[in-house]
Amino acid sequence: VERMAFPLPEKPSIAVLPFTNMSGDPQQDYIGDGLSENIISALSVSSKIFIIARNSTFTYKGKAVKVQQVAEELGVQYVLEGSIQKSGDRLRVTAQLIDALTGYHLWSEKYDREMKELFSLQDEITKKIAVSLGVELTEGEDLRVYAKSTDDLEAWQNYIKAAELTVKFNRENNNKARELYKAAIKLDPEYVAARVGLAKTYQMAGIYESSDSPSNSFNHAFELFQKALELDEQDPYAHAELGNFYLIIKRENEKAITEGKRAITLNPNFAQGYAYLAMTMLFSGQFEDAVRLMKKALRLNPKLQLFNLSTLSLSYIFLRRYDEALEVIDKMQEHASKDDLPGWFPQIEYSFVYQELGKEEDARAHMAEALKFAPLSLELIKKIRPYENPAHLQRELDAYRKAGMPETSPLPLPDMPSIAVLPLKNISDDPKQEYFVDGMTDTLITDLSKISGLFVIASTSMFTYKGKTVKVEQVGRDLGVRYVLEGSVQRANNLLRINAQLIDAKTGGHLWAERYDGKMDNIFSLQDKITQKIVAALAVKLTAGEQEQVAGKHTDNIEAYDNFLKGVGHAVRYTRDDTPQAIRYLKKAIQLDPNYGPAYARLGSLYWSTPWMWTDLTWPKSVIVQRHYLQEAMKSPDPGTYRLAALINLRLHLYKEAISEAERALALAPNDPVSLGAMSVVLNFAGKPKEAVKFAKLQMRHDPRQVHFALRELGKAQFSMGNLEQAETYFERSLTHDPELISNYLYLAATYAHLGREKEAREALNHFYSLSGGGKPTLRGWMHFWPYKNLEVVERLADGLLKAGMIGEPSGYNKILEENRLTEAEIRKLVFGKEIRI
Repeated sequence: VERMAFPLPEKPSIAVLPFTNMSGDPQQDYIGDGLSENIISALSVSSKIFIIARNSTFTYKGKAVKVQQVAEELGVQYVLEGSIQKSGDRLRVTAQLIDALTGYHLWSEKYDREMKELFSLQDEITKKIAVSLGVELTEGEDLRVYAKSTDDLEAWQNYIKAAELTVKFNRENNNKARELYKAAIKLDPEYVAARVGLAKTYQMAGIYESSDSPSNSFNHAFELFQKALELDEQDPYAHAELGNFYLIIKRENEKAITEGKRAITLNPNFAQGYAYLAMTMLFSGQFEDAVRLMKKALRLNPKLQLFNLSTLSLSYIFLRRYDEALEVIDKMQEHASKDDLPGWFPQIEYSFVYQELGKEEDARAHMAEALKFAPLSLELIKKIRPYENPAHLQRELDAYRKAGMPETSPLPLPDMPSIAVLPLKNISDDPKQEYFVDGMTDTLITDLSKISGLFVIASTSMFTYKGKTVKVEQVGRDLGVRYVLEGSVQRANNLLRINAQLIDAKTGGHLWAERYDGKMDNIFSLQDKITQKIVAALAVKLTAGEQEQVAGKHTDNIEAYDNFLKGVGHAVRYTRDDTPQAIRYLKKAIQLDPNYGPAYARLGSLYWSTPWMWTDLTWPKSVIVQRHYLQEAMKSPDPGTYRLAALINLRLHLYKEAISEAERALALAPNDPVSLGAMSVVLNFAGKPKEAVKFAKLQMRHDPRQVHFALRELGKAQFSMGNLEQAETYFERSLTHDPELISNYLYLAATYAHLGREKEAREALNHFYSLSGGGKPTLRGWMHFWPYKNLEVVERLADGLLKAGMIGEPSGYNKILEENRLTEAEIRKLVFGKEIRI
C-alpha cells in the first residue's frame, strides 16, 4: 500500500485490463477490447465500486505487466485480466480476478461459448465480479448494469470498430466511423451508444469544417443526441456528450451544467463526465468547482486524455494560484516532451502565468516556443474558448497579446514550392510609368501561374502591398508561402533596368539577386530570364507544355503590349469610370496587333460582366459582342480566352461545354485564382455546388487578401444546397471584404426572406437598388444572370426576392421563367448562326 501512486479508495476498487487476443489474428482485437470496455461500462454505474476508466487501463494493452504494478500505478486493490480466442463461431474466454495486494486469485474461470452468447457472457462476468467484491447493487443500478445496449452482435462489432477510429481522430477516420455507426443503427435502431457516437462524428465535422455545411452538421448532431436520450434517458454517456455540445457549440453554459451533473449522477465513476463538467465550470467562471471536479476525474482515470490537464491549470491561473498552476503545466510539459501532448499546450499556459506574474521576458519566450509548434492566434483562442464572462476571455487574450501571439493565424505552407511576387517598384523619374511597372508584375505572376509544380499567390492579393514597406518574413506568414520575390524597374525612354531578389521568407536569406539591363524591345526576353531564374532556383521541373506556355508571348508589338497593360490596369478596378477607359486601351491594342488574343479575351470579359452599367448595349446584344471577341481570341488563346468561353456557354445553358472550357483554362494556369473562381461559378450554375466549394476554397488560398468573390461563390453553393444559415454567413463575410459586390445583396435579400427576416431582406434589396444606379430592376430583368441548371434554385432565389419586395407577382413567376428560356434560345441561334461585325 505504501508504494501506491494514489491512496486506496474506501470502497472496493478495480482495474479491468484489456483481454489479450490469443487468436493469432490482429483483426480479432476488437472482441477482447470490446469485452473489457463493456465490463468497465457496466461496473461504472455502481456508486459502490471504484473502477478505473478504460483510457487508463488500455495503456497496458500489448504489454507484459504484473498485476501488482498495475494496482500500484492506478491505486486499486483488484485487477481483472483475461484472454479471448475465436475459432469460427466459437469463442473461448478466460478471466481471473486478482487481489493485487496479496496476489490471491478471488476466482478464475474458462468459458467456451458461441459468439452469439458474447453479451450474456459479459453479464455473467460482470455479475461475478460484483459478487466477489461483496457489492450489493440497488435495484436501479442493477437494471442499468444488466440492461444490454444492444442484442445485435454485428451492430456491437460496428460500434466497437467505430469507437476505435474516433479515438484516433482525423477527417478520414471520422468519416469511416460515421459509416460504421450508421451501420450499427441500421441493424439496431435503438442502439443508444451508436447514436451518441454518430452525433459526435457530425459535431467534429462541423468543428473542423470538413462537411458541406457545418451548421447542418451541428443541427444533425443535436437531433441525434436528443434521439439517444428519448431512447434511454438514463444513459450517462449521452448526457455528458450533450452537455459538451451545449458548451462548445451552442455556448449555453447553464444547459451544459445541467447535462453534466445528470451524467455523473447516473454514473458516479464516469471520469470523462467529471472532466466535461469541470471544463464547463471553468468556462462558466466557477473555478473552485472546476478544480474539484477535475481532481475527481483524474483520480478515477489517472491517464485521462492529457488535454484535460489544461482545465485544471487554467482554473488555477484564474484563481491566481500560480504555484499550483505551474505544477500542472510542468506535468503537461513532461508529456509534451514525449509527444503525448501537442507542444503548444503547456507553452501558452506558461506564457499566461508568467505574464500575470510580471515576468514578461519569460512570457514572450514561452509564446515564441508555442508558435514554433502551431499557427496560434488570438482569433483561434476566441474561437475555442467558450467563456461565459467576456472579461475572463479578455484576461487570457490580453496576456497572450502582450506575450506576442499574433491576431490571426498564418496560412499553412503548401506541399510544393510556393512564391509571392511583391509589386515591383517604379524608380523611374516618370510616375506615369506606374501602370507599366504594375503590368510587368502582373505578367510575371501570370507566367509563374502556368507552372503546375509551383504554388503562386495572385496579383490581386499582392497589389494590396503596393506602396507599403513590409518585411518579407511577414509577407510569407500572411500569405502562407516560403519564397518572396521583390524588385524594382527603371525605364528611361527605350532603356530598361530591372533589379530582382528571391528571398526565403522563413530565414530572410537571399537565394539570388540579379540586375537585368536591356531595351524595351527586349522586355519579353528580360521577363523570361527572371521567370527561368526563379524556376531554376526553386528546382521546379517544367513539362514540355509549360515551357512553351511560359516562353510563349502573344504579341511582339511593344506599343500593343503597352496599351494592353494600361487597359488591364483600368479593368481590374471594375468601376463605372475605369471600364470605358479599359475598353478604349484594349481596342487600341487590337488595332496595333489584330492577332493579340489576350486583349480580345479581356474585352469580351468586360462585356460579359455588367454591360448595362458601362455600355449602351442590351443584354442580348452584349452576348453577341462577347461571342465575336471570343472567336478572335481563340486564334491565340490564353487562360482568359477559355474562361470567357466557359462563361458565355454558361449564359447559354450549355453546361457541359462550360465545364470543359473552364477545365482548359485551369490546365493552362493551374495557379490562376481567376480561373479557379470561374470554375466555381460554372459548377454552381451547372448544378454541382459541392464541387464548386472545392474550387472556391482553392481560389481563396491562392488569393488570400481578396476573398470576396470566393466567399460569394461559397454562399451561392450553400444557397443551392438549401443551407440558408450557412449561405447567410458567407454572403455577409463577403460584404465585409467588399461592401459594393452588388450580387451579394440580391442573394442576401432572398436568404433573409426565406429565414423570416423581412426587414433585413428589404434593406438588402434597397441596398442593391442604390448600387445599381437608383432604379428598380425587375425580376425578369435579372433572370439572365441566373443560368442555373437546377430550376429549384432559381425558384428559391426568385421567390425570396418577391418576398423581399422585388417587382413581380409569385403567380407570374413560371411564365417569366419560360419566357426567359425562349429568349435564351433565340439568342443562342443568333450567336451561333452568323458573324457580327463590331
